[in-house]
Amino acid sequence: MAEHYSYKPALLVAARHYSVDDTQVICTDKTGAEKWRMGWAEVTRAAYVEYTVKATRMRRLDLQAGPKATEQTIGGNGGMGDPSRDPDTVAQLDLIAAIATRLADRDEGFQVTFGEYGRARRIIFVFGIVAMLSAVGLTVLTLVTGVSSDGIIEAAVPFGVVFVMGVLLFWSNAPWRPVPQMSARGLAEYLRRKVHPADAPE
Repeated sequence: MAEHYSYKPALLVAARHYSVDDTQVICTDKTGAEKWRMGWAEVTRAAYVEYTVKATRMRRLDLQAGPKATEQTIGGNGGMGDPSRDPDTVAQLDLIAAIATRLADRDEGFQVTFGEYGRARRIIFVFGIVAMLSAVGLTVLTLVTGVSSDGIIEAAVPFGVVFVMGVLLFWSNAPWRPVPQMSARGLAEYLRRKVHPADAPE
């Protein structure tokens, strides 16, 4: 039996509607026109990404299928508060959990990438290097230009923050580090606990 989910990915974006059954997921727009569909047997890779930009929490599931790695994304933006209090976030994460469950039913060992991957991961890695070098360069420039000791102290905090941020981005996205993975079944349970904490086992 098919399960149905609807949510608005962002404030100014129209709602998307999804149908999930034992064979596939289908995405339609508000008029009912089909935007895309993907069968579980086609899926070769899945990745769940979650991060914060300013006061917005961004979450998405990328599904890749076929020899040409056709990709479809189920994304959404929400606030920084409790995700269980946002109906759109609840619907999105319930949908992703349902998809992860179907992938696990197809293959109990199916692994989902947890975090950025591929080109985006490489870009973030380079950004981390740039942030570190910028912080070091600005610190050196501050010292050689004769800035007062008070000015150096004031500059040390923002430069230090930029440097630490660069180190974190550099290390967590280094090409030689394996991309974290989670079982599809584990991802489904993780997301359901986030949006239905009252149902979680004690």
